[in-house]
Amino acid sequence: MTGTYAGYVLAAYAVAFVLMAGLTLWTVLGARQAKRELARTEAESALFSARRTGAAAPGRRTQS
Repeated sequence: MTGTYAGYVLAAYAVAFVLMAGLTLWTVLGARQAKRELARTEAESALFSARRTGAAAPGRRTQS
């Protein structure tokens, strides 16, 4: 491959690489955000459940 054709091929590979890197980064960051939100929701749910039943919330001590 010589000339402009090789340049086009290399440019196409470069664009594909940048797009794949961006998609990967977006996916990883989205997964981390979803994991944080799930943990927060589970903690809130446990706290709400403990308040409803009158039991101590997970990770909290009761007065004795």
